[in-house]
Amino acid sequence: MKKKGIFTIATSNHPERINDAILNRPSRFDVKYTFALSTQELHKTYIGKWNEEVKRSSGIDFSETLVAEMVEKTEGFSFAWINFRFVSLLLRIAAGGETIDPEEAMRSQLKQLSKQIEMGEGEGGDEGGFSDGPPAACPHWKRGGRS
Repeated sequence: MKKKGIFTIATSNHPERINDAILNRPSRFDVKYTFALSTQELHKTYIGKWNEEVKRSSGIDFSETLVAEMVEKTEGFSFAWINFRFVSLLLRIAAGGETIDPEEAMRSQLKQLSKQIEMGEGEGGDEGGFSDGPPAACPHWKRGGRS
């Protein structure tokens, strides 16, 4: 017998904020999984893969020192935030019009992200994201897409 139906997956950084009538209703969410933040070892692997992609697409190869610094400074960050840093840098490079030192640009972005997270605008903050959009590190971004 073949069963047909709908399989729904929902995610939340704050399941405690979901109304009990939704979260604890029988047959609504039968199985719940918690995913802890990744380890520094996984960050090292993920950042290494991004470093390979940046090198392949732009010829920029971050130093081992910067990669180690990135691993250290992204402790507690999700992969989404690490990904955002690399994509922002690639967009900046692709936009041209300015000469940038990629390593300094990445350090600046990491510093800026740390400030955002401390202020509650990023990972785990009350707003769950940027209040007015990403920082100047991604100059071509506007709500709803790139300009």
